[in-house]
Amino acid sequence: ENSLEINSSDINKRSAKSELVQKMRASFLIMGPMIAKYKRFKIASPGGCNIGSRPIDLHIKGFEALGAI
Repeated sequence: ENSLEINSSDINKRSAKSELVQKMRASFLIMGPMIAKYKRFKIASPGGCNIGSRPIDLHIKGFEALGAI
């Protein structure tokens, strides 16, 4: 069995570089873990998608339900 352990205890950045975030649509997926760890987190709007426009309203509703927004 293979496993990978990542220790993020010494990471203390509370924002993501906008030039990196704007290149990938999946940037919204890192918001949940970052909010859980830091309670506040800044991130630029996610980048475009080659597939086309996709709504992110479910992510926003989830964050609201958790009291993050």
